[in-house]
Formats: sequence, structure tokens, C-alpha cells
Amino acid sequence: MLLPTFMLAQQKPYWEHPSKQQVDSYKDQLSHISNDTTKMYLCREIGMYYQEIQRDSSLFYFQQSLLFAQNLKLKLWEAEAYSRMGFILMNLGNYPGSLQALLNAKSIAEDTECEKNIWHISVFSKEEDPVVARMTVLGCIHDHLGILYIFTGDMEKRLLNFFESRKIAESINDSTLYSLTSMNLGQAYMNMDKLDSALIFEQKALQYLNESGYSYYKGFIYNLTGEIYLQKVNYTLAKEYFKKSIQANMEQQNLSFLSASYVSLSNLFLTTNQTDSSPVPRPVGFVVKKGWKILFFISLGIPLPL
Repeated sequence: MLLPTFMLAQQKPYWEHPSKQQVDSYKDQLSHISNDTTKMYLCREIGMYYQEIQRDSSLFYFQQSLLFAQNLKLKLWEAEAYSRMGFILMNLGNYPGSLQALLNAKSIAEDTECEKNIWHISVFSKEEDPVVARMTVLGCIHDHLGILYIFTGDMEKRLLNFFESRKIAESINDSTLYSLTSMNLGQAYMNMDKLDSALIFEQKALQYLNESGYSYYKGFIYNLTGEIYLQKVNYTLAKEYFKKSIQANMEQQNLSFLSASYVSLSNLFLTTNQTDSSPVPRPVGFVVKKGWKILFFISLGIPLPL
């Protein structure tokens, strides 16, 4: 089977998100290639690109990836597609559909039989270890289940799944998974008003993210940290982390997270009844009004009323 050349340069192929330029190329390739395994991979990658910015499109491509995986009888790829679909469905508000997809994924990934016949195992494990490959997917599934239970308000199940994901991350020495699970644990504890615990987990998330070299969610971690400091009434550190969040999201070109960072900074100004005299990073296409004004997100096409 053909190994796509674009996979070779990736350092963390399971976690990395493709660029817009790569996605444009992948879409073009989809219409020209006949190899279903490559199509499965391309659909997965396009879905990854869209998952935080255009979720209907992301769901479509993950569903296509699932169909290819099922037809090819590639069980770990099937579990991966279900897991990604579960993440998108919960963010679209379809909690029953999300739960079913994630339980399907979990059922497959808990079975050691899916360690067999893994198409290009290096996508899941750079060391090409089938156990690590399966546990990587299973850890991600538990992380997604924890996020779903944040949405549905089940405190016990959210913590159970996050800590299970964290345990898996430690067992396979995956600093990226450990970081993401810590990030989500921080958010869970913040929602429970356990701010000291929340801050500890966000600090761990940032530490392990820096160690892993995976920076896609760095801006989100900074923003959550700022929100924690805002709730702790430490406005100086809240502003510092919101600005770090803006800068990190600009560097990653994460427009959805970037808009959230500006909203958080604006809320801080509203809370403190202050304007900000220090420079605020402004990406092209954004108009920022400070103090009592709410932000306009021109580039996203989402004007918020003044």
C-alpha cells in the first residue's frame, strides 16, 4: 500500500494538524487517487484541520474516514474515526450521538485484537509499537469522553475518564496526551470552582506541552489560565495570560481560539472598568475596541453588538 509522502516529515503524526495549504493539496489528491487507505488517511487529516474551525465539514470527513476504515476492516482506524466523530458531535450539541460514537470507539480500542493489521502504524506510534498505537487511541477516547461529561454535567464520569486518559499517557510516555488531559482537568476543576487545583493542572499542561513540542492548544491553555486568575481576582496575571493566549493563537493561526482570547480580555476590561494602555496584538482583519466596548471579529464574520 502506498505511504503518503506528506506523512514522512511529521514528528507527531497522530496529534499534528495540517496547514490550510496542505489541506488544499489533500482535497485535490482525493479527487485523483484510487487507493482507499490513502483516501481514509486524507479524510482524517482534513477532518483534523476543520475540527476547531468548521465542525460540520470536520464531521463529514471523519464520517468518510470511518466508512473507508470499516470497508477495509482496519479496526484501529475505525476506532480513531469514531473517536473524532464523538468529539465533533458533542461540540455540535449532539450528546447522544457523541456518546454512541465514543462508546463504539472504546469497545474497539479496548480489544487487543485491533493491534493486528494496523495500516501504517507509525501514524499512531513513531516506534511502530502496536500496544502504544492502541493505547494512544484509547487514551484519546477517554479524554473525549471526559470532555463530553463536562458538557453533560456528570462530574464523576468526567474526572474518571480524564484520570484514566492521564494514566494511559503516563504508561506510554506520551507528553502530548498528558498535556491535553491536564488541560481538560484544569477546565473541569475551574468549572467546579476548585481554582487552586485547576491552576496546578493548567501549569502541568503547559509544562508537558512545551516538552512535547506540540503547540496547537498552547493559546487555549494560556486562556484557561487567565480565566482561573480572573476568578481568583488576580487581574494582573489574568491580563498577562490573556495576552499570551492572543499571541500564541496568532502564531498558530487558530482563529476560533483567538476570538475567545479577545473575548476573555474584553471581559477583564469590563470587570475592572479599565482600558488597557499597553499594546494588544492585532491580527489583520480584526478591529479591537477596548474598555466598555465589545470586540468585533471581522475576519470570522461574527460581529458582536456594541
